[in-house]
Amino acid sequence: MSLAEERGKIDAINHSLVDLLLQRFAAADEISRIKKAENLPILNQNHETEVLAKIDALTNDTAYADYIKNIFITIMDETKKSEDK
Repeated sequence: MSLAEERGKIDAINHSLVDLLLQRFAAADEISRIKKAENLPILNQNHETEVLAKIDALTNDTAYADYIKNIFITIMDETKKSEDK
């Protein structure tokens, strides 16, 4: 494989990631709407802990587990910010 081919793979993955993140934000917006309608708090630390545990299980025994967990923490933080808009 050449450098250009590998960069092309990453470009395609980035495109997929953006699409998935947009879907995730849309789902989070709907969850936020439901929580507001039901007078529920936006932050649910127990749920975040469960999400991170699931991520840990998916990435168990990989060299990138900590990096992936940190990415998901950032995604959840940015999602919470978007819910405040």
